[in-house]
Amino acid sequence: MHLADLLSFRAVPAAGVAVGITRRCPLHCPHCSTSSTARSEELPSAVLEQFVDSFTSLEHPQVLAMSGGEAMMRPDLVRHLALKARQVGTRSSVLSGLFFATRTSIPPKIRNAIEAVDHFSVSMDQHHEAEVPRRDVFRTLDTVLDLQPHVSIHLMGHTLNDAYLGSVIPAIRQRYGERIPMLVNTLSAYGRAREWFGEIAEVDQRDTRAEDTPSPCTMAAWPVVTFDGTVAACGNDNLIGRVPPHLKLGHIRNDGWPAIARACRERAALRALRLLGPLNLSQRLGNSARRVIPIGSPLQDHSAFCRACTSLSLNPSAQDELSAYFDKPGTQTLELAVLAHQQALGSAEFARRHAHPHFADLVTLGY
Repeated sequence: MHLADLLSFRAVPAAGVAVGITRRCPLHCPHCSTSSTARSEELPSAVLEQFVDSFTSLEHPQVLAMSGGEAMMRPDLVRHLALKARQVGTRSSVLSGLFFATRTSIPPKIRNAIEAVDHFSVSMDQHHEAEVPRRDVFRTLDTVLDLQPHVSIHLMGHTLNDAYLGSVIPAIRQRYGERIPMLVNTLSAYGRAREWFGEIAEVDQRDTRAEDTPSPCTMAAWPVVTFDGTVAACGNDNLIGRVPPHLKLGHIRNDGWPAIARACRERAALRALRLLGPLNLSQRLGNSARRVIPIGSPLQDHSAFCRACTSLSLNPSAQDELSAYFDKPGTQTLELAVLAHQQALGSAEFARRHAHPHFADLVTLGY
């Protein structure tokens, strides 16, 4: 499964599910969005296995995306979930910070996990490189490419014009040519980065959204299993431990995939977010006057766009109003047209909108 294939599902409701395998990580990166430590919390393996067991041949996500913390601290679980999911038609990916790359060889259990998944992604940035040097990352990637043909690198810079990106991307291209696609992003003030990054981030004015203009949110599409088992409709790290009611889909101790997927697809509030966006939805429900919001900046997650979503308070009257709106044939037709348009834009356009716009085409390398 190529990175472009994975991203092509991203806007489709319940086409994938993201699972936090663990919040633990042995690295100490100062920008960690989840504030992970070597002793952070994680769900019992049996709970995660029970959830994946609820996938069936008739009702399953197309993609099971596993991350952490550092997911490869639980390699047996990653392998087991990947193989279990594949039995019903779900493909899998895992994201790793390569904490093991400083060793002379990849540990056998981690090798088995890498071979089991359908896509293996590696995080690289200047903070990771302070703990896992680039030479060790490249040496490990050389071996990984013999185990797993579908590999990508997730890069991050502090700002859109970060000098680090200007050095690491050519280095990767020189070594691997077009063999490894890259998803390039910019830092957000989450987790440990909240303490120091917020004051220095630049704002990119390439796009604007206004409350009275529909601007669909494509991020409220994949259920996300957080580290305590709560399932959110959005992967915003700022929601850890405090998922608002309209974004909470359930809990994997009690809810299987069919119920989670149905809530994601059918809940009127989520359909409205995907069709109208939170700013327009807030305005329709009687919120404040028109504002224009910069979109696409490294601090987009803290912008009024996302705050308008997390602060939504949907009383029964508002929920009834939204349900009636989506019962209309015209609304349903528009909903399908918007989704089809987003899929037709392709993976590079998705990356251009939600990640680093200057390097969006790198997601299609080797496709």
